[in-house]
Amino acid sequence: PLLQAGQDVLVLAFSSGLSTTYNSSLIAVEELGEKYPERKLYTVDTLCASLGQGLLVWLCAREREKGRTLEEVRAFLQRMGLSYARGIEHTAVVRDGTGAVAATASLEGHVIKCVAVDPDAQGAGLTATVVTALRQKALEQGLRRLFLYTKPENLEKFRGLGFYEVARAEKALLMEDRRG
Repeated sequence: PLLQAGQDVLVLAFSSGLSTTYNSSLIAVEELGEKYPERKLYTVDTLCASLGQGLLVWLCAREREKGRTLEEVRAFLQRMGLSYARGIEHTAVVRDGTGAVAATASLEGHVIKCVAVDPDAQGAGLTATVVTALRQKALEQGLRRLFLYTKPENLEKFRGLGFYEVARAEKALLMEDRRG
């Protein structure tokens, strides 16, 4: 009924480690995607059950009420060469004057990741805006120490926001907001 009514669907499936619900939802999304190609259908392996899954559903509903769409953030990250990672608990979004995503960053536990700013908005302080929003969210959750995953070429940008290099690989850099 939802797809027939012109609505998009996001399935938050029970953990694939405990059930075949996620795998079944993948099959359903594929089949229904063929029948309703104009609709957006996504499925997510929540990697949780019971109360954890209920909390995730509630958080997703809150983000939707704020006007954020999964497709929008996911598409923006793909344009910036990143992917929307599993386990993300909170996403900060800054929109430009047209309402399009101009910058985003996400928080998973103690880790900030998926930080991206549209090239046309570079230099406007949007990285600081989304990172500050996530730091505030972390403080509200009682988190006093944060880590950040980024690309090595972003080292100076995040040093300027108070992060220090912890470890480096060819394509990834781990930073921390306290000297260790």
